[in-house]
Amino acid sequence: SDGAYVKKGTPIIQLDDTVNRAKLDSAKANLVFSESNYKRMLLLGKKGAISQQAIDQALADLKGKKAIADEAQVLVSKMLLTAPFDGVLGKTKVNPGEYVGIAQPLVSLTDTQHLRVEFNVSEKYLSLIKVWQQVTITTSAYAGKEFHGKVAYIAPTINTEDRTIAVYADIPNDDQRLAAGLFVNVTQALGFENNAILIPAVSLVATIDGQQVFKV
Repeated sequence: SDGAYVKKGTPIIQLDDTVNRAKLDSAKANLVFSESNYKRMLLLGKKGAISQQAIDQALADLKGKKAIADEAQVLVSKMLLTAPFDGVLGKTKVNPGEYVGIAQPLVSLTDTQHLRVEFNVSEKYLSLIKVWQQVTITTSAYAGKEFHGKVAYIAPTINTEDRTIAVYADIPNDDQRLAAGLFVNVTQALGFENNAILIPAVSLVATIDGQQVFKV
């Protein structure tokens, strides 16, 4: 049902498999006959009653019938849609008895316990960003609350339009407080500098060459 939590492998939607099952039953029947025929050929071959060519033809027919049966079994199994991972079902987009076309979306499944935050970083930080660096996110949905994760992917190419690098970090969400699609603010730790002198931001003076500060 809509909004239900399902485990990996749970049946979600059963498509009409009447025709496919009929083809599978026919393929299985042909396979059984082919297997019996091959065994008879082997027995006759041991007695020298038939040629090796007849035995080879029976074996080839058996392999062909088995391939057809395997294909029919695959088609039947594809009629039952199961959950590829643990997650929460969205709103079903079809009703029982409705015609379903190829590539038609039927229902969404969201892994709410393992979320990913996607963001872009300026190319000037290329030498500083690393996989497994810590990322902290905040959102207006939970004022004052911080959520933590780690960088899992850094794009191998730079976006030529805005000169940025695509990055994403995995955010554990075991308590399922965060929702997929939520807008967040991201802070990524690029490292630490020991013995650094800290000054208030208001002390910086903007110049043509960048930022300056007066030392007294």
